[in-house]
Amino acid sequence: MKLNLVPTTVNREGRSRAAVFVAIVAAAAGVAGMVFMKSKSEGFVTAQNKRIEDATPIAQRAVTYVEAANKLIDDNKGLILNAELAASMAKQCDKYPDLFNDLKPYIPGFFRVTAMSATPNGDSTQINLSGVIKTQQQYADLMLALLRFPDVVSVGRTGFNFQNNTVPALTPQDQAGRIQKPGDPTWPDDPLDRLDAEIARARSTGFQNQGNFGTTNEPIVRGAMPDWSAINVALIVKRDLQAPDPLTAVKSTQSMWPKVDLTSATGGATGSTGTTGTGGANPTGTPKPTNVQPAGGNPKSANNPGTGN
Repeated sequence: MKLNLVPTTVNREGRSRAAVFVAIVAAAAGVAGMVFMKSKSEGFVTAQNKRIEDATPIAQRAVTYVEAANKLIDDNKGLILNAELAASMAKQCDKYPDLFNDLKPYIPGFFRVTAMSATPNGDSTQINLSGVIKTQQQYADLMLALLRFPDVVSVGRTGFNFQNNTVPALTPQDQAGRIQKPGDPTWPDDPLDRLDAEIARARSTGFQNQGNFGTTNEPIVRGAMPDWSAINVALIVKRDLQAPDPLTAVKSTQSMWPKVDLTSATGGATGSTGTTGTGGANPTGTPKPTNVQPAGGNPKSANNPGTGN
């Protein structure tokens, strides 16, 4: 049997001394850390306060400039709005030509345009095209070509003169039902009668002076040639061409212009208008006396008593 003859208190005292030593070291480290953090914080606060002091005059000058700028803007709101209106009107001048220039590449060559206009309607615009084409196939192809235009909503067309061949009803003169175009007479069965009908409807194949062709009068607007049709095309596109309202905009700025001091402008005159002498202005409105010569003598004065009749 092994006995432990060392008292248990000996081990406890050693542990206590070690704990006290560690506590003292920890306290010293904490105090040192606190002193370091305090000095560090004071230095940071001092540096930031110096930055604030240095930036305060700059910020004050910026505030002064902003206040002066705001006052300048407030005193000239009418001028600023009128300048913006002028810029908007100048920008508006380019919208219509730009729209027409964007549309032109999509107009096929067989469609001879004689007039082009645009009418704004909210955020959309209706483009009206007037021109002439020749065949029914071109009438159909024209719509397909214009549908390729960007932002197009719809395409409408009117005015084409259809010349489709028809088979008329049988008549005593025509028992075969010959094909004819609109406006053609009924062709009789008898060859001689048919020849007479052809001679009766004969027309000139040369220059017919139709549709303003051959004229030099201004403006020269060429219409449809023989066998051609004048048509109208309407396109609805998503383009905003609305222009500013100058009258409303100018009226809204009347109260924004500075008031004119008419009293200082007229020199402070408030009296009635009077007769002024030749020596200068008379702001009080009181007429200056003038020397009136009596009949038959010179005017009296201190040196000239006068010689009246």
